[in-house]
Amino acid sequence: MLGITGRRVLLSIHILLNSILVGGFAAILFLNLIKQGATTGDNIYTLNLAAFKIHDQLITNAAFGVIITGLLFSLFTKWGFFDFYWVTVKWVGLAILFFLIISYMGPAVNGMAAISDVEGGQALTNQEYLKYEKDVNILMILILLILICIIIISVFKPWGKRKKSFQLKRKVVLSIGIVSAVMVIMSAVFQFRQLQSYRTMPVKDFNLNEIDDGTYSGEAEYDYNYQIEITVKAHHVDQIRIINNRESHYAKLAELIVNKVIERQTPNVTAVTGATTTSKCLLKAIENALEKSEFRRIG
Repeated sequence: MLGITGRRVLLSIHILLNSILVGGFAAILFLNLIKQGATTGDNIYTLNLAAFKIHDQLITNAAFGVIITGLLFSLFTKWGFFDFYWVTVKWVGLAILFFLIISYMGPAVNGMAAISDVEGGQALTNQEYLKYEKDVNILMILILLILICIIIISVFKPWGKRKKSFQLKRKVVLSIGIVSAVMVIMSAVFQFRQLQSYRTMPVKDFNLNEIDDGTYSGEAEYDYNYQIEITVKAHHVDQIRIINNRESHYAKLAELIVNKVIERQTPNVTAVTGATTTSKCLLKAIENALEKSEFRRIG
């Protein structure tokens, strides 16, 4: 059990993290509101990028922190996990909150940033972008209401102790928690290092005047086989087709990188915001096609 000082420190951290969540959600809602007056592509992208950074680096980490400090409270104080009705209800609320953040809020904020990164002001006429924007506004209000309810429940503790038909031993829960935490941390560190190696891959520039007209295939193998076909006409990139790509929300957003390559006539472009890893993998596939064009011509 934690002493008085330990409980106060843990409670302070827990309250701070909840405050960060409320502030982060309110900030994104505010950015969405002022974005209605934005008229240029740069302004729209800047506001969406700010919302993406707040969600990706602030809200997501704060949500994990709230879960972790909540677990520590349950383990090392008298409140437990299921001993009190209000604690159980709070955990249900946190589970719903975390699910909404990861499964819906993140993809919507990410989608707006990615589309506005590639399309600029034209994003305002993109139906997918407008749907993401509407979803974010609805989710913001819903999430803030859930979060406020969780805070009220934590402060007033409206429901008393429940009758227990069983009791989990603290040592068992602690052991399972430590083992799970170590496994999650090791997996996260490995994945982060691997993703960073992909995100920082250099992509070559090309002189298209030295490439014959035709259609060329290219691929890149990075835990998945990414395949593209690129058509060159009059020494100009005319079309790029994605032949093989991962099936995920973020991978599909990365396909917008094709627009950047065609617009700037080089694979040496910045990755799509929020879809950096897959963008780089697709760019390497394009690089591969152009680099070996003399040997890989298929049309």
